[in-house]
Amino acid sequence: MEVHVARQPIFDAEKQVIGYELLFRNGEDDFFPGMDADQATADVINSSFFLKVVDDLTVGKKAFINFSPRFLRHEMMTMLPPQTLAVEISENGEVDAAAVAACKHLKEQGYWVVVDDFVFRQQSETLVQVADMVKVDFLKTKDPERRNIALKLAGTKVALLAEKIETYYDFKQAKELGYRFFQGYFFGRPEVFSGRDIPGYTVNYLNMLREASRVDVDFDKLEQILRRDVALSFKMLKFINSAFFGLRNKVSSVKQALVLLGRKEILKWISLLALQNMAQDKPDELVVLSLSRARFGELLAFQLGWTKKSDQSFLVGLFSLVDAMLDRPMIDILRELPLDDEIVTALLTGDNDLGRLHTMARHYEKAEWADFSRAAKLLGIDDKDVAELYRQSVNWAQGLFALLG
Repeated sequence: MEVHVARQPIFDAEKQVIGYELLFRNGEDDFFPGMDADQATADVINSSFFLKVVDDLTVGKKAFINFSPRFLRHEMMTMLPPQTLAVEISENGEVDAAAVAACKHLKEQGYWVVVDDFVFRQQSETLVQVADMVKVDFLKTKDPERRNIALKLAGTKVALLAEKIETYYDFKQAKELGYRFFQGYFFGRPEVFSGRDIPGYTVNYLNMLREASRVDVDFDKLEQILRRDVALSFKMLKFINSAFFGLRNKVSSVKQALVLLGRKEILKWISLLALQNMAQDKPDELVVLSLSRARFGELLAFQLGWTKKSDQSFLVGLFSLVDAMLDRPMIDILRELPLDDEIVTALLTGDNDLGRLHTMARHYEKAEWADFSRAAKLLGIDDKDVAELYRQSVNWAQGLFALLG
């Protein structure tokens, strides 16, 4: 069974990731074609790759997965250990006494019970008694209702999670109201346009980026730039000697590393390090998402047969969140980066092949399944292949982030 899964990070007040909501979609329709949601959920959980998917996409953090009240009674979700799963209760269907009893039993076994799309009404208040957390949709609710929920649950053991948090203003407001956890893409937007320059300690990376961008790259000149920065040289040798390359013999010199990597890999490697430095005071997830987008874009380009554009597609994904890292408009930052015109156009307007590819990838990332299917069809990519490429990209990004750290 073909199953698409996207993930959305859930943050604490310090902007550290505490878990990921996994959003499933199967087949060509928006959700599960030809079957009700309960049957589809059962098929997903019983599928042989389910545990691997959860492990790959959550990297040891909790998986938040939505279940209908009717499905809860079957308790099939107990195939996942309690420390890995937060059971979200969907409002599709009536929350009856049997569903509440199932929640109590799950909680007794150590599972988190989370009430999704929470508002105060009779069935929700019954669930609050067994809930560990409630999720409040900041797009669907108005300020008075958000405050009312926070006031009514103050002093209880129920944690408040604000979802659909799309700006730092929403994040700040939710924190002030007493919400402890946050879900949404606020972290991928500039906090405040502060005019912050590209950090001075990144200049060496940019010099290398400019040199590596040349068609007739001069490895001697690159080596000279590298030797000015001991930390940079160390990171390069650590990188090339890692499991990512699987070389039999250890590389011990900068020049040898440069020659082995080649121009295209050097360009990507230097871009990675420059980006990591730009995001030093930002949530780790911002870098992880940039890496995941870069790899996803590269793999999608290969899938489409765009071999010559795969490196450009990698860089489009990699720099897609640089405005959030530097809290500056994208157009101003790109003037200072030595990126070619096709990459710049893709980042600013999306009005070229690379831009359209990455727009499709964003739809997948946000679980906008209908938009994703339409975009995939226009590009001529079989969306059945995309699910595995996405999981590979997330896995690759997590592994590389751990290595760069």
